[in-house]
Amino acid sequence: MEPKPDFVNAQGVKWWRQGLLNSYLREKGAPENLSGWVAERPDGVRSYLVIDGQGVLLDDQNLETIGGKIDILAMKGWRL
Repeated sequence: MEPKPDFVNAQGVKWWRQGLLNSYLREKGAPENLSGWVAERPDGVRSYLVIDGQGVLLDDQNLETIGGKIDILAMKGWRL
């Protein structure tokens, strides 16, 4: 059984905070305004997301791939 989502938006997308992704962001020195989430569309497709206060910065359906994208951003000093 899935845990209850942290919230569901008007389009029916379910959102959960992603603890492992948030821990990795902090480990890599990400700015505090970045957070990690899992979103599930109404069709069941899930994505891992890194968002800031304005929108989605990173999006991938594979946790390892988004980890690699975080590594690249960290090497660039968190500049997009």
